[in-house]
Amino acid sequence: MVAFTLLTGARDSAVASFKLKHVDLSDQKVFQDARDVRTKNSKSFNTFFFPVGDEVFQIVAAWVRFLREDLMWGDD
Repeated sequence: MVAFTLLTGARDSAVASFKLKHVDLSDQKVFQDARDVRTKNSKSFNTFFFPVGDEVFQIVAAWVRFLREDLMWGDD
């Protein structure tokens, strides 16, 4: 969660409400969809990953892969 927050700069309430479908590792962004994510002023927008280092990105990418491939989690 710390790596994801550092990478996205998202507010804590938004981070807690993201779903896997909002994370796009290939384009290095998250879609803060106000229908699903608790965003400020209920607005939808893309957030591109901050250039904080490849190590932080790798932590998040490994976690997303673990959730999808090992635990077989779906988008929601």
